[in-house]
Amino acid sequence: MKIFTNGIKTFFLLLIIGNFISFNAGKSSNNPAEDVFVPQIKKEDSTKSLNALERDIDRIINDADLKGARFSVAVYSLDTKHYYFRKNIGDMLTPASVTKLFTCFSAYFKYGCDYKIKTQILANSEIKNGVLNGNLYIKGHGDAIFSTSDLNSLVEQLKKSGLKAVTGSVIADGSYFDDITDRFQYSGDRDVVQGVQPITALSIDQNIVTVNVRGSEGGRPVTVELIPPSDAFKLNITARTTGRAPAHKSPVKGSHGYRSRKSRYASNIYNEYSLKETGFGGPLLAQKRSARIRENHSGINVSVKNLSDGNQQIIVSGSLDPEKSYIYKHHILKPVLAVAGALRNRLIASGISVKGSYSEITTENEGLKKQLNLLAEFSRPMPDIISPMMKHSDNYLAENFFKIVGASGKLKNNAKEAKIYMSAMLDSLRFNCEECTFNDGSGLSRRNKVNAETLIKILDYTSRSSFGKSYDTTFSIAGVDGTLKNRMIGTLAENNLHAKTGTHGNVSALTGYVKTLDGERLAFAMIFNGFNVNHFKAIENEIGRTLAQFFYYNIEK
Repeated sequence: MKIFTNGIKTFFLLLIIGNFISFNAGKSSNNPAEDVFVPQIKKEDSTKSLNALERDIDRIINDADLKGARFSVAVYSLDTKHYYFRKNIGDMLTPASVTKLFTCFSAYFKYGCDYKIKTQILANSEIKNGVLNGNLYIKGHGDAIFSTSDLNSLVEQLKKSGLKAVTGSVIADGSYFDDITDRFQYSGDRDVVQGVQPITALSIDQNIVTVNVRGSEGGRPVTVELIPPSDAFKLNITARTTGRAPAHKSPVKGSHGYRSRKSRYASNIYNEYSLKETGFGGPLLAQKRSARIRENHSGINVSVKNLSDGNQQIIVSGSLDPEKSYIYKHHILKPVLAVAGALRNRLIASGISVKGSYSEITTENEGLKKQLNLLAEFSRPMPDIISPMMKHSDNYLAENFFKIVGASGKLKNNAKEAKIYMSAMLDSLRFNCEECTFNDGSGLSRRNKVNAETLIKILDYTSRSSFGKSYDTTFSIAGVDGTLKNRMIGTLAENNLHAKTGTHGNVSALTGYVKTLDGERLAFAMIFNGFNVNHFKAIENEIGRTLAQFFYYNIEK
């Protein structure tokens, strides 16, 4: 495909060279220097080319029949500092996930691209002779992709420090964010466009618990593995493997339910499942893509019950064929408590005894804060989270950054603080976005409003900023990755156009950068509001292709 794209580019370059040759046909001189043609583009030639580009984009829009739709299209040269096309660029439209471009920009503007998000383990006493006579605290600052593996690395740091026993409890602190963990609640929306797991300053495995169920040997209980493993998950397993159990073996009970002596089924996935979100707080249901479970007279049911103490009971019932697997995912509704239980679980598994239990609390109390000393720390560069947020349009990650932007404010409401900061930031930069509305950081809210002119100003500002390169690398690349992986393939936009996409049932948007055949850098913004999203995306692709193949073809004779 790259060979094909390069062929298109070569064709246009040869066309330009052909023009050069035709202009010099018949020219000859005794002076070799006079035979060298140096093409120059006059101002009127440039104007002709740009007028042709404007007509091409107008034709694409007019041919598309956008009757009943509201739209805005802007094309701006980062090199000449001029608009090459603009239509309705001041109209306030719903941007969908292009909202993430504002969230990303705000995070970079406030913290810079070198900012690191920390997860810390602290204690209220020193380790003496391998024993911590007190509590162990884990505090988060918004690392939305903090994982079980990252938690294990913190435990390894504690082991290397000589820790062998904790006489107190394991306590988790998520107070860096406020207590409003439901995006639907702080956005003020009337409908749940898509469910998002709880947004917390201390999280693990993106606040989703994965239940891996495997059939063992006939007649025996199924094996169940939880990711993350946490004491805050209480397993109730009644499911059994279909068939008869051999008389000479007995099940072995592990830390997360009954397990066979040999783990033979780790890579033997029985079926593929897609995740269907049922709204905030609802389960991520495993949907069968085939009916083989029913055909084999086996079926697993996993349900989750929220207990009054904040723990979650995971109930696994039914039956499963030998050597088959079932995967179920569910939101962790009390992530901070789950992290406390996970840390306690990992400490004990690594050989560090913990006498106490696990709980959650805030360490911001001045008295307690002064007592704490740092034992271990995990730091993640901010761009490592922003990149998957932007490229894959991850709503959960975007909402975390929305809260990070507002977390250091005086209000006890991160969303309100983020809105205040974003509004003040845009105003200080004179971006004329007084009517812009941000109800969340992901763009799930249908009530978000922005205009194409502000988007262009952000892209222009960013291209000249210290974080511009890092910001640009977070965009999807046409025909290469992210949400643009399957778009504009085989055109000059492939592996050239970098942009953020936006999609709702009645919205399509595309905003980013592209280089012309001359190497000129263009910023563009397109927002369409209406009910023909696939049609809108075809228009975006056509305009993107047109910009990528543009060149100044009028040469001075």
